[in-house]
Amino acid sequence: MKHNAKYHYIIMIRPAMDKFILDCAKEQMVNVSDFDLPVELDAFRNQAKTVGSKNDERFKRLFKQLKNNPEITILRLVLNYLKSNQYNATQNDLIKFFCV
Repeated sequence: MKHNAKYHYIIMIRPAMDKFILDCAKEQMVNVSDFDLPVELDAFRNQAKTVGSKNDERFKRLFKQLKNNPEITILRLVLNYLKSNQYNATQNDLIKFFCV
């Protein structure tokens, strides 16, 4: 969703990001416990919501393992597109990422 007057975007990930990550791991047959992370959603969410999780090597290793997941690939492409086209992104271009 784009703000009506500004170049601000909201990307809604459904289910929420922590469940999205666990679902992607399951699709790729990646066991998050191999990265010393909990497999249960609430416990995983508690780990993911900490202030230091963005620098946590366990998550970095997990995301590296999941980088070829189709949904994560789409998210990465959309974010890169928005970053590269901050002031001239179009809704039609964004829609194309999801109509594969």
